[in-house]
Amino acid sequence: MRFLALDQSLASTGWAVFDNNTLIAADVFTVSKTAPMDRRLLEIYKHLTELYHEYEFEKVYFEDIQLQAGNALTFKHLAYAQAAIILWCGHMSMGWSMSAPSHWRKVLGGGFGRKRAEQKRYAIQLVQKWYDTEVPSDVADAICIGRAAIQESRERKVAFDETSENK
Repeated sequence: MRFLALDQSLASTGWAVFDNNTLIAADVFTVSKTAPMDRRLLEIYKHLTELYHEYEFEKVYFEDIQLQAGNALTFKHLAYAQAAIILWCGHMSMGWSMSAPSHWRKVLGGGFGRKRAEQKRYAIQLVQKWYDTEVPSDVADAICIGRAAIQESRERKVAFDETSENK
């Protein structure tokens, strides 16, 4: 199965495509920080469509959102980005699953630390170890999300909540 893993945001979204459990591509797409919200969400939609046309994946795995340090506005914006992904998947009749960050990190064996900077650094280190390449933190998280999805399917762990009808 070919799938897309995302570490989404309204600025820089890391993505990784896996085919038969092998990483075949990973990068980041950016969204204008100054555009009105509807345009930013449409940019996410457009990027997902472009990735689909290039890689023809069958499912999307992404991170669930969580309130961090009481920043309600950031949480709200991440909810918009998450909704854009869910709507895109619905429009494409695409299966999708999301996982809390703590769950996918646990599937990968933990060790990420408690602070965001530690978690980002550790994800970069894991990707360096697995693929002998250095990537930005958004891409590293997307790759880790994909690896957790693979690990979950192998070990029958439940990191990703099956939330779409199209599996």
